[in-house]
Amino acid sequence: MEPVDTSLQTNSLASLRNAKDIIIHGNTNKRKSKNLGEPEESNGLSTQPKKKLRVRNGRKCNLQQQEKPRVGCDEVFDKFEDLPIELNVHIFSFLSPKDLCSVSQCSKKWNGIVLNEKNLWMVKAKSRWPSCELKKEKTWRDVYKRNVKFEERIAKSSSPGISAISIAIEEVYGIKLEQASAQQAHCHSPNSNRRSTEPIQTISVFSNNEGPIPHWHYVTWGLSELHEKDINNLEDISGWGFELSFRLAKTATEINVDAIHAPAWPINFLQSLARYVHRTSNVFGKGDHMPLNKPLGSEGSKTALLFTTDPQLKNELKNPFGEFTFIQIVGVTEDELEAAVA
Repeated sequence: MEPVDTSLQTNSLASLRNAKDIIIHGNTNKRKSKNLGEPEESNGLSTQPKKKLRVRNGRKCNLQQQEKPRVGCDEVFDKFEDLPIELNVHIFSFLSPKDLCSVSQCSKKWNGIVLNEKNLWMVKAKSRWPSCELKKEKTWRDVYKRNVKFEERIAKSSSPGISAISIAIEEVYGIKLEQASAQQAHCHSPNSNRRSTEPIQTISVFSNNEGPIPHWHYVTWGLSELHEKDINNLEDISGWGFELSFRLAKTATEINVDAIHAPAWPINFLQSLARYVHRTSNVFGKGDHMPLNKPLGSEGSKTALLFTTDPQLKNELKNPFGEFTFIQIVGVTEDELEAAVA
């Protein structure tokens, strides 16, 4: 048998490998040697510089491909900017104030939308606090900032329930009552010796001379959770879910009288209603009515009660203990009750 020339077999095998690379990869370079220190053989073919690769997500990718800008970014921005203002306002209403500051720097149109009071900030304020209104503030942006600060104050308070009621009263009367017992000129208790046994800790009385009928305004503290959350209570409701309010028309001699001299019988009346709630677990809500065993007050004609939401006191701020509503009591006659229920 004739000896086989192994050098010819090696060269033929190398040529086949080069041909395979050219067909599959379109590359005329020879495969890279496994030994990094060994130079590559060109075999007379043209060589091109190797492209740098980077491993990303477990795969090798070309650096030149990574550095290419994304195609169509400007077109997408232009299309988004060309949306009607109403859609832009709706989208921006979900952004935080910090994000709106960044958005306002993208274009003149967006800057105008962010600075527009009625279009954007009124939508943001109304969507978060539906019954909020312009009062002392001149702009809706100030209303939004004010309510956010109030919610932060409630969250940081050691007694969030007290802070929630205090802020609602502050919105109407401008009086801060973070510690209700410290405001003796506006707060009363039927009997100081029985304060710990009464369901309502404190009842505030305010002199309200605004509107067509000057009146006394009584507000309870204690049917909602003031200091801590009851673990047995529903997570989204604070206490019984409401606080009571009652308005009593002033007499001619009480127009300029301080609240500390307000009639005391509504305080005892509110405490009796609170005892009824604790005894029966029946709660009051908007639209409810209740007959009385004896006439209300000294007039003698009011023999029933209607319950509705207080038109001035609002409680839409976030409370860690849950939600509650200010329910106003209205004394009515039998005929008025029949007309209301019918």
